[in-house]
Amino acid sequence: MIVNNYKITIPSGTTDFNFVVDMSWDMLARDNEIDIYEGKVLALLLGGDTNFELDRFEHAEHDNGTAINYDFYFTSAATIDSQTVWSNTYIQQGFTVQNLYYAQNSFTNSFFKLDFYDTTEETNQNSYLTIIIPTSQGRTTPAQLQRGVNVNIRKPSFLLDYVGDKEGFFIYWLQDFEYLGLDRFYMSAKFYDAKLGVFVKMMNEPQNVSGTGYYNFNGADKFYYRVDMDYSNQTYKVYDMNNSRVGDSETNSIKWYEYVNP
Repeated sequence: MIVNNYKITIPSGTTDFNFVVDMSWDMLARDNEIDIYEGKVLALLLGGDTNFELDRFEHAEHDNGTAINYDFYFTSAATIDSQTVWSNTYIQQGFTVQNLYYAQNSFTNSFFKLDFYDTTEETNQNSYLTIIIPTSQGRTTPAQLQRGVNVNIRKPSFLLDYVGDKEGFFIYWLQDFEYLGLDRFYMSAKFYDAKLGVFVKMMNEPQNVSGTGYYNFNGADKFYYRVDMDYSNQTYKVYDMNNSRVGDSETNSIKWYEYVNP
């Protein structure tokens, strides 16, 4: 046993003295503190009175029903010039008719990725939602296999609704508006090409349509669509950056065009 020896000198004639002993203990009431901390953690995890439940928001009704339409356009051009053409076909992205018809992994593992942000300002935006549209969905178009065999293959044109192609039609979002106070998002799009292992960025119009130059444009205007959420009836609507509603018909679809880097 190891103890400390202390020598106390008592002045002559002193009959009493005060001797102070520190009685504070580091472990005193430690169990109580643990119980309090556990309570705080449980309250945080359970959310207390905060409503974290999700609702299923559907595309708002329009003259043609409730379906939402997307079209994605690709170009095979490595650089932009006045002859560049964007086409609504996966062939322009480098897939073959065989890749598409036989649903080869390079095609079926590819997908469209829609990201929802709170602002178009890339320096301070936050991403809140992501929707995946698989290439296994979509309209079809005639094509020819080897030896002139006529077949139908998928094209990047989607009619999403309750029936048929459903994935990507609903937006799953918070019931409680008060928690984040968000009822407007800005949607961007990318295509993941599993054949090349890269993401292809998309724009809401072909480059240079506005006549400002192929690479001289405001990204906040060209890389997004606006999505308005209606909490009262759990629906959403999509608008272009000129405040016109889009997606409500095949001719007025939400159009995305491959962005070609300088």
